[in-house]
Amino acid sequence: MLRSDLKIFKSERMTQNADAGGQRTANEVLNGQLNEVFGNISDIDHAQSAVDIVKVYPSVSTATTELLQDGHLMVNEPPIDPLVNVMLVQSSAINDGSDRAEIVNAIESSLVASLTLRRGMSEMIAGQDQLNALDLQQGAADAGEQSIITLRTGAIYVISVEYTGSEDANWPRFQHFFKVTDIGATAITIAPPLPLPAPGRGRTINGQTRCTVLRDVTTGAGVTYHGVTTLTTDATGTTLEVVNTGGRVTPQITEATERLANKPFEAESGLIRKQVNIPAVGVSYSLEVPDAFPSPDFEVQYISVGKSYVQRFNNASVTDGQLDFSLTRMPDAGTNVQVLYLSTNRYSAYTFPDAIPAGYTLQPLTISGSALRTSDSERYTLQQDPDDPSRFEVRISSSITGTTVTLAVIIDLVDGTPTYYNGYSELEYTALLENDAAAGESATTAEFVLPFNQVLADTFYIAVQRVSGGLLTASGDTAGDVTGTSVSGTIVGNVVTLSFSEPVKLSTLQYNIDEVVELVPPVSLYGINPLRLPNGGAIDYFRPFGVIAVANNQYAQYPSLSPAQTIARRPNSFIDIVDSEGVSLWHPLNENYAYDKDTGEVTIVAVSGFTPPFELIDTLSELALVTGVEQNQLKIASPLQGTFVAGSIVSSVQQLGDLQARVTNSFDQETWNGSFIDSIQGNPATANYNSISYPVELENQSAINERWAIHFIGTTSFRCIGENVGQVATGDTLNDFAPINPATNQPYFIIRELGWGGGWQPGNVLRFNTVAASRPAVLLRSVAAGHSAIEQDSIRLHFRGNAQ
Repeated sequence: MLRSDLKIFKSERMTQNADAGGQRTANEVLNGQLNEVFGNISDIDHAQSAVDIVKVYPSVSTATTELLQDGHLMVNEPPIDPLVNVMLVQSSAINDGSDRAEIVNAIESSLVASLTLRRGMSEMIAGQDQLNALDLQQGAADAGEQSIITLRTGAIYVISVEYTGSEDANWPRFQHFFKVTDIGATAITIAPPLPLPAPGRGRTINGQTRCTVLRDVTTGAGVTYHGVTTLTTDATGTTLEVVNTGGRVTPQITEATERLANKPFEAESGLIRKQVNIPAVGVSYSLEVPDAFPSPDFEVQYISVGKSYVQRFNNASVTDGQLDFSLTRMPDAGTNVQVLYLSTNRYSAYTFPDAIPAGYTLQPLTISGSALRTSDSERYTLQQDPDDPSRFEVRISSSITGTTVTLAVIIDLVDGTPTYYNGYSELEYTALLENDAAAGESATTAEFVLPFNQVLADTFYIAVQRVSGGLLTASGDTAGDVTGTSVSGTIVGNVVTLSFSEPVKLSTLQYNIDEVVELVPPVSLYGINPLRLPNGGAIDYFRPFGVIAVANNQYAQYPSLSPAQTIARRPNSFIDIVDSEGVSLWHPLNENYAYDKDTGEVTIVAVSGFTPPFELIDTLSELALVTGVEQNQLKIASPLQGTFVAGSIVSSVQQLGDLQARVTNSFDQETWNGSFIDSIQGNPATANYNSISYPVELENQSAINERWAIHFIGTTSFRCIGENVGQVATGDTLNDFAPINPATNQPYFIIRELGWGGGWQPGNVLRFNTVAASRPAVLLRSVAAGHSAIEQDSIRLHFRGNAQ
């Protein structure tokens, strides 16, 4: 097998239409030619951003079935333009027949709906861009569901309509991925809006209720991305410092949004929670909480893959003062898991009409109770006036009069006593009391998680009261350093750490910061839904137990070359020389140049027929196994043998496996229902093809990845059908059968007539699969919006393996 036998072929349609892609053609991707794979980046693409997807076929193109062992593909050189990302997309769902629409479906499987958060939501109409906040509260919870659901601004969730049986035309099933853009007291704003109406929790469809479901999302399996980066320092040991370890499938379009008056230690009810920090060591934890209320509510904040997450544990089980809990995601190493809860050292339970003890203050937002209406001797639940926490009303709904709101009682927030109105009496309520001594808590340090995915550190502003009186303030800078009078600290990722030179009251601490909010572009912009991608389209190029190629490329330009000229290069390199048209001078018999691997000397033999100037590419390359991936850092199993200086290329390798044309899964059966299943369905045929003495013959250059059926229409005649290519020919058992692959004008395969024997009947089928000496490969180019001064750019794609 020669170097020239490894080729990359174009697919049927090298466009950006929905039907782009398809089967392999005989059109080779020519080395060094412009726009052979991707087209030009237009002015519109630069202005609004773009995503281009192309499908090619790395192939062994020989008239034999020689084996290329462990074929692999990689981007060996990134684009110069910093606004451009190019990567390989690998998925088992992508096959020879896949078009762009199917490739996009595979990419969008990166994020899938997962855990049920709430089964049964309020009724919604098509185009609605808000969720009812009450749907996330305890009153809307179904049996066994978490009582209170906390959504995160910037996070992605799913609304789906789910039921069994026939589809209801008024309430069609759908699954809608959305991002939370704002959280208000009564509504959660989402983008994009709902595409279809969703039934309310009481609506019955096929005898089922609560058909509108709110779900969390999780990363799906089966999609892997391979990209390229460069070393930032010389490679030494088993740690490689790199520019980045990931890229973007879809460009990021953002805007800054102010997040004002955030109180990290205050709960929704205005209560101050105790915070305990635990070093992140996994997903399961045990924490001593002797001061927790019985069946307490806990909130846990942590960082996972650079993002902040919040989990709530309502009515948690505490045994002998110990809380056991598990996180749904693995927290990042080196961070803290922060547990927040109400402490009995600060708060105590109160039941009216007990007297409020001296030194304690009633917390109005915790009041929950009912009052008796004299007119019907019924007891009604009280609802607090959001504008005046001392006023409590009763809301009564009637099909005749509608909903009436009546003032029932005003509670004195100092001593807890009521004043009744409109015929109500016999108040019953519970609440929490705060220990006034605890309210004057003192601290000199603080740490908390910013509940935002990406922030502008230089917009951070903090204010906190001193125990001795007065206010301390501080602000952040672009480096994440926080400075102020008597205040210092840092912002690292999503974690704020502060130190105070004099005691402060953490209960008064509040901050402002600008969050970088990623906008949700329409699906039509890229042809990909960015909400179906993990991390908004930010993906990893490298992963533990993946293979990388580290390469150092040196390029030398020569206006001309002459016979017998010698050029000193590095020993043990991969040497190629190309002319101004991208044509390689390599020849299997060294007719144009020779290279001595031991000395590194290149000797020019002949250059006639080539167009100067010339470029000589000298590549030292080495493969390595990745054991760990951190930000801007790769861990490898063993040190590299060669010398790779800063600027060397580091590529994630897409492994194609052994490339060799072959036949698999050969069997016959009595009848065929048109399905291409890889096992006998029903009874085997009486006749049998002799595949041992006369195996189906293939060539690397023309065999395709396909499942075939030889379907008999007579005792000797048959038709040949491929699962993806359809019927390609008819034949008979009296002659050799060699259906032609129109891409190569060579047979897909050859079946010798001596192998058939007799006894074949109409309806019988011979089933077998052919495996090509090629694999489909998908390249994706992501162009961020912005001006670029790069007039001509390129990437280098390397296709390699070991010849047998």
